[in-house]
Amino acid sequence: MCACKAQAQKLFTTDAANILTGLKLILGVAMILIAAIVLATIGLATIVRAEPPALHASETTGKQRLSAEDHRNVKLTIAINSVSARKLGLNSFNNVCEQLDQKLSLKPLFDRAGVELLLICRALAAAGINADIKLVEAPNYWRALKMLESGKVTSIAESIWNTDAKAEFVYRSEAVLRLGEFEKGIYTTAKHPLQNTATTEQQLRQFTGVTMKTWDHDWRILNELSPHTISTIRYESIVKMLEVGRGDFTLHAFPNKQDLSLDVAGLELRPLRGVKIVIPESRVLVVSRKAPQARTIADALNKGIILLRSRGEIRPLYEQHGFINANTRDWQVLNTVPKGLGPSALLEAIE
Repeated sequence: MCACKAQAQKLFTTDAANILTGLKLILGVAMILIAAIVLATIGLATIVRAEPPALHASETTGKQRLSAEDHRNVKLTIAINSVSARKLGLNSFNNVCEQLDQKLSLKPLFDRAGVELLLICRALAAAGINADIKLVEAPNYWRALKMLESGKVTSIAESIWNTDAKAEFVYRSEAVLRLGEFEKGIYTTAKHPLQNTATTEQQLRQFTGVTMKTWDHDWRILNELSPHTISTIRYESIVKMLEVGRGDFTLHAFPNKQDLSLDVAGLELRPLRGVKIVIPESRVLVVSRKAPQARTIADALNKGIILLRSRGEIRPLYEQHGFINANTRDWQVLNTVPKGLGPSALLEAIE
C-alpha cells in the first residue's frame, strides 16, 4: 500500500513538471509572437511615414510642367559698359535679344561686347531658356565686376578673363575666347615715325609704351616690349599722352574696320603693320551666384555655349564682326606666349 502511494506521488510530480515545462514553452512562443507583431507594426508605421502616397499621374505632370515653365522663363539684369551701350544703339534696355536679332538682320557690325551679348542670347535659347534681359550701364569693366560679385546684376554683357572669375562669387562658362584667340594691335598716332618702318622688337624697346596698370595683361606685355612703359589712370589719358608725345605706342583690340584704324576723341590711331600681341588667357561668360535662379541660368548658359561650340558657331561670329581679324592672321606675335605655343602653333590651336 505504501509502495503504491509512493509510486503515484512520483507520477504526479513528473506530470506536474512536464506540464510546467510545456506552459513555459507555450509562454515563450507567445512572447516571441507578440514581439514580432509589435516590431512589424512599428516598421510598417515607419514606412508609411517615410513614403507618403504617390501623387496621381495628372498631379505629378502638373508639378513637373510648372517647374519646367519656371526654368524656361528667366529674367536677367546684365551690366554693359557705357561706350558699348551707345554703339549698340538699342531703342531701350529691355527686350534685348529681340532687338539684337533685328539689328543683325540689317547686317551691322558689333563690337566685342555686342558680339558676346548676342552669344548670351543665343546660348540661353539653345539651352531652351526664354531670356528676358534688361541692361544696366556700368562705367567700366571693374565696376561691372563689382556689380556682378555683389549680385546687383545677373551677368556682364561681355566675357571676362578666366582669372577674374572668382569661384566664390560667380559661376563661369566654358571659354568663349580660347587661349590664343584674343589679339591686340600695337597702335601709334598716324604720323608717328614707327609707321614708316618695319617694326622689330629691338625698335620698340627704344620707345615708350603707355597703358593703365589696372589692365594687368596690357601692363605686363607692354613692360615686356619696352622698359620705358608708363601708366595712366584713364583710357582718355592714354590717347592724350600719345597725342602730345609723352608716350609712343599702346595696345588695342583690332576694330571691325578694313584698315584697322581707330578714331578716339578725334585722334587717329593706326596699328604697326605686320606685328601684334596675343594675350595668353581665355575669357569666359559669368553668372553671379547671388542672382535669382543663378544655378539654373548658369547651367543653361554653359550648356548653350557647349552646343554653339559643337555647331561651329562661336568663332565665326567673332570673325564676322571683325574681332578675330583675318587680315592679321599671319602677323608676327611679339610677346612671349606659353611654352610650346609659338606663333604657328597658335594658329593651329585655334582652328
